[in-house]
Amino acid sequence: MAPATTRPRPAPGAAAAVAETGPLRPRRNWGARILYGLAALCFVLWIVGYIWIARLACAFGSVNVTSCGIPSIGSLGREDFLFLVALSWSLILTLFCLGVVASRRGSAARR
Repeated sequence: MAPATTRPRPAPGAAAAVAETGPLRPRRNWGARILYGLAALCFVLWIVGYIWIARLACAFGSVNVTSCGIPSIGSLGREDFLFLVALSWSLILTLFCLGVVASRRGSAARR
C-alpha cells in the first residue's frame, strides 16, 4: 500500500487532461470562508442595528432632549446590554470560532 503523502497515479489516458488543467491545486476550505463571511456580515448588521435602535430611542424618547447621541456600550442598562450586545456578540464569536475550527480541520485533512 502506498504512503498517504503520494498522489494517486492518473489513468493512462488522463495524462493529457492533467497537462491541460495544470498541477493539482490544494482544495480551498469553503466551510471556513462561509463561516468567516457570516461572522463579518453579522458584525456589520450589528453596527447598523445598534445605531438604528439608538436613533429610534432618540426619536421616540423624551421631547425636551435637544441632543441625543448613541450611547456607549458601558452606559447601557442590564437588559439593553443583554439584548443589544451580549446576544449579538455571542452569535458573532460563535460563528468566528466555528470558522477557526473548520479551517484547522481543513488544514489537518490536507496534511
